[in-house]
Amino acid sequence: MRGAVLGLELIRKNNMNKFYSFGILLLFCMNAQAQTPEFICKTEKHTIQIDKIGADTYKYRAWNKPKNIESKPDMELTSKDVSISGTGVCRHIDFSFKTGKVEFLVDNNINCVEGKPPSNAIGNLYILINGEEKNRYYCLK
Repeated sequence: MRGAVLGLELIRKNNMNKFYSFGILLLFCMNAQAQTPEFICKTEKHTIQIDKIGADTYKYRAWNKPKNIESKPDMELTSKDVSISGTGVCRHIDFSFKTGKVEFLVDNNINCVEGKPPSNAIGNLYILINGEEKNRYYCLK
């Protein structure tokens, strides 16, 4: 890292401001936490986006409607608790995020659930308090 900083100083001294600015931007991007969207869940009350922020770390961000995802999230949680469940057409991904006694479970399981999901359902959001299901929402396109 010291060599990169010295190189930037040398470029700046030679009045190459465009390259200097680019170098700072490049260093910033290299150190920034990359976020890759893994799943977006839109319910009647919330929009939830799950991002992959590391090799095995995920971020849960939730916005109360009518806010959009460009605004600051109403809630942010991180977790490494992700698993694949089921087999065949029932195979799905489970994301689990906890804060205190509350757990938010998000999955992409629409084939093997109780009842008939809406035609535009892509998954589920479960809210558990002390391990007991309190709310369930379908994730919609």
